Amino acid sequence: MSNDEELKVLKQALEQSFMIVEIDYSGKITYVNENFCKVSKYSSEEILLQNYWILSSGYHSQDFFEKIWETITRGKKWTGEICSRAKNREIYWVKTTIIPFKDKNKGSYRFLAILIDITDKKKSREWMYMAFHDELTGLPNRRMLNLCYDSYILKATYKQTKFAVLFMDINNFKNINDSYGHLIGDEFLRKVGNRLSSIFSKKDCVFRFGGDEFIIIIDDIRNLEKKMHSILSLFVDPFILGSYTFYASISVGVSIYPDHSSKKDTLMNYANKAMFKSKQNHGNNYQIYQLNGGGNNE
Repeated sequence: MSNDEELKVLKQALEQSFMIVEIDYSGKITYVNENFCKVSKYSSEEILLQNYWILSSGYHSQDFFEKIWETITRGKKWTGEICSRAKNREIYWVKTTIIPFKDKNKGSYRFLAILIDITDKKKSREWMYMAFHDELTGLPNRRMLNLCYDSYILKATYKQTKFAVLFMDINNFKNINDSYGHLIGDEFLRKVGNRLSSIFSKKDCVFRFGGDEFIIIIDDIRNLEKKMHSILSLFVDPFILGSYTFYASISVGVSIYPDHSSKKDTLMNYANKAMFKSKQNHGNNYQIYQLNGGGNNE
């Protein structure tokens, strides 16, 4: 079977279930099926002989498309997700497989793009992400903390280890908001989130609890002192925000599972109380909660 015959059979087999686009070596669209027209909102007459980049949404970089083109012009299949823009300017996502076929007449490749509309799935994924991550910092939020807590307990029980709950508050953050406005305050919190994330290999151990409060889970307290000093050291260097330079300090309260409690709310409450005690010492410091009402100042 020739390449032309193979391409024809493949198109017929896929026609009913998928969006089909055929592209020549110059990148011009030479064929689209009805499924493609329904999603893209272009008629076949409007789209034929147009360059494929007419569908670009602006979401992907030029380098992204150049790598695709480099792959398929070497005769290799490419598969991935592409964000495109319909005629009515709406965004849609397609799971895309591009298969190169040798054009026997011209000695060059032409390409069959097989597309699956995954817009609803992408939206669902985005909404799920937004539901469990803080919009400002991108860190996991309080909902995610509630979900993760049980996994920390299971791991600690299985490995017979202990974990620490850290309640962190930025000292005098209100002064930044009041003096420089919420835009500067928001940018400052983003930078704090970035610094915290930079010293943890796992993405689900630093949470934005709300406002200028962060929760950190240290899943093995044998490294607690080292981790605490790593966290405090993040606030030695200033924060540069445009023309502004800020020096900031934090107060951190620590509770230990299961020494202080096996209940999440109780551990959080104890860590919060220890954090308020650490504030009395001013500057960067932390305090471990003690059941007798005392504390270990660091």
